[in-house]
Amino acid sequence: MGNVFQKIKYVTEVWTALMVLMKPNAVRILILHYKLLNSLYKSIVGPNGCEPNEFQCSNKKCVLKTWRCDSDDDCGDMSDETNCLPSPAGSLCQYHQFACHSNNQCIPRSYHCDNQRDCVDGTKPVISRPPPPMTTLNIGDTLIINCTAVGIPTPEVVWRLNWGHVPPKCRSTSVGGTGELVCEDIQVEDQGAYSCEALNIKGS
Repeated sequence: MGNVFQKIKYVTEVWTALMVLMKPNAVRILILHYKLLNSLYKSIVGPNGCEPNEFQCSNKKCVLKTWRCDSDDDCGDMSDETNCLPSPAGSLCQYHQFACHSNNQCIPRSYHCDNQRDCVDGTKPVISRPPPPMTTLNIGDTLIINCTAVGIPTPEVVWRLNWGHVPPKCRSTSVGGTGELVCEDIQVEDQGAYSCEALNIKGS
């Protein structure tokens, strides 16, 4: 795209120079450059006036192609919501909707994963795979334990030592409902009951 705009800039500069000089045959050259400029412009926006990533509405408005069939009237005349695919067989939701996990609720697909809670469903998290009940280590060893939880939305796993904070030297991760705790250079004062806790918007 950058090369195209450079060419347009070049043609425009030549055009301006010819308008000033108006030497013999300048008019003929000017027309040729105009045709080139017009061709380059159409290669960018297309013959209908919209860019390649845009859909032209019936009212000539241009909207992003990703906005087509998303249940929103982006064109203003509903033309971006016509000739859409039929609803999936056996689904309560239409092709452009996301099916929530319960309550037979459908929301626009564009609302999915937008950091806002649109579905009213959800389940409290449950620990499905707890850490081992006992782990024996030597002084200086590294403690690595895992914990997995399920729930809707996906819960975050946090860790406690004797129902308080784990030692500052420990680091933890929580990805996809699975948490891992890593504590290096274990010492006597680090011993105790390590437990995991799962949290989401429905509770813990």
